Amino acid sequence: MNDKFPQLLLYLFFGMTAFLTIWRFVREKEYKLLAPKQVVAGLKPFLLTVVPIAALLLAGYLGSMQLTAAAPYFAGAALLSFILSQIGLSAEVRSLILLMGAVGLSLVLPHGESVTENASVLTQPLLGTMGGLMTWKFIENMLHKPESRLDDIMAPMVWLTTMYWSNFVTARVSALISQEVILSTLLVSVFIRWVQPILIPNDNAFLKRIMLSLTAGLALLILTTKVVTGSDLGSMVWLAGAGFLTTYLLQSLDKNVDDAPNLARGLKNIFLVGILTLVATRLFGMQGLLILAATTVVAPIPGSALIAGLYWVGRVLVEAFINQYVPNVTGMNLQHGYTTAAMYAGLVFIIVATLFIKDMKDRRLLSTILLSSMVIAPAGVSYFLHGEPAGTLLVSMGMGAVLLSYLAAAFFPGHAADQENLIVLPIIGTVTALTSQELLQMGNDASSNDRLIGMCWIGGIIVMLAIVSRVLASKDKGKPQSTQAISVEPINS
Repeated sequence: MNDKFPQLLLYLFFGMTAFLTIWRFVREKEYKLLAPKQVVAGLKPFLLTVVPIAALLLAGYLGSMQLTAAAPYFAGAALLSFILSQIGLSAEVRSLILLMGAVGLSLVLPHGESVTENASVLTQPLLGTMGGLMTWKFIENMLHKPESRLDDIMAPMVWLTTMYWSNFVTARVSALISQEVILSTLLVSVFIRWVQPILIPNDNAFLKRIMLSLTAGLALLILTTKVVTGSDLGSMVWLAGAGFLTTYLLQSLDKNVDDAPNLARGLKNIFLVGILTLVATRLFGMQGLLILAATTVVAPIPGSALIAGLYWVGRVLVEAFINQYVPNVTGMNLQHGYTTAAMYAGLVFIIVATLFIKDMKDRRLLSTILLSSMVIAPAGVSYFLHGEPAGTLLVSMGMGAVLLSYLAAAFFPGHAADQENLIVLPIIGTVTALTSQELLQMGNDASSNDRLIGMCWIGGIIVMLAIVSRVLASKDKGKPQSTQAISVEPINS
């Protein structure tokens, strides 16, 4: 983080988050719910997930690739997330601890001239941390260990994405302002989430939510005026206020499940998210999407608001990939054959994934297939093709994931469980593409023999994964399958 970052803002942030963590843990007696023995019960899926991916990252050493630096951060982030969830901490406390960890990491990582000379000293730790958080979150949600929710990783993902985007895509001055504004928005969101439970109940007229949104906007205006040194930030405060209000609107649509058909509700969600995305990108660029994503932290339950927040986070990461590694300055040209094929491939993958989530009962095999695809496919496209089709693949997956996440309840009435996790897959794929970006140049320089060897490696990995999945399935043959929580509206609970 920049040396000129306001120290007062950091004091306010760590003071508020530490206070709320202690409050929830002690005042609300959350320590009585701790169950450390659950860690052992969930250790097997954790090791089967984290160890192979960490090994793949370390294997980059054989090719002198910089992605090996991401391995310890990937494993560390996944381990921390695993322990916090398995010992029984609530999602809000997990979110606060992970957010403090993410901000703390950005403080100790190299910055300034060292980053300019060698970007990998910052890129790989950030990407490794994001990959670890999202990978275990996906496995945890699919296996329901202990439950399926997204709010605990929302805040840390917003901050890590902000750090990546601001350091490697924007100018130095804009980067500092972006970090200050997003951290201020996260601080306000954390505070509003703490106070809102005593105000939101019995708010049928939506007046209390409007007042909370105005209060959040006013608090953010005070922070940006008195603490953040930047000009013309008032319009960003208005955007944040609109983000808070939209978060409450999306949650309200989720709760009123009997007042409108599933399709109508899904289309309303898409309309709201689409309008905000258009306005934010048109007026503020990707920084606008990060502000909107930070406002969704106030959402206390899984649902449409968090899906929107992760979509905005993923969209910023995709834009970072395109800006850095797609040589076509006008974007992706769909008249190119590979680019068009990648666009259809991304959409088809999301459609297949949603059908698998609906019909596949073996959740371990399902999570293995989907996670492996998100590790292999983006890296493979980068190596065997080039950056333009890789970027198109990521864009189409993100768009398909947000659409089907919202429309799943209409498409699969009574069988829409876990569909919110579709939005996690494009983020994992994008982090994979960014982490393995060296494959782009290696692919450009590769001979036909090199490409054949690469195909053999991918085939070997797929066969190995198939064998592992088969062994796991055979061990459980004859055992009763663990029941999965299949509810009518799990994404709108």
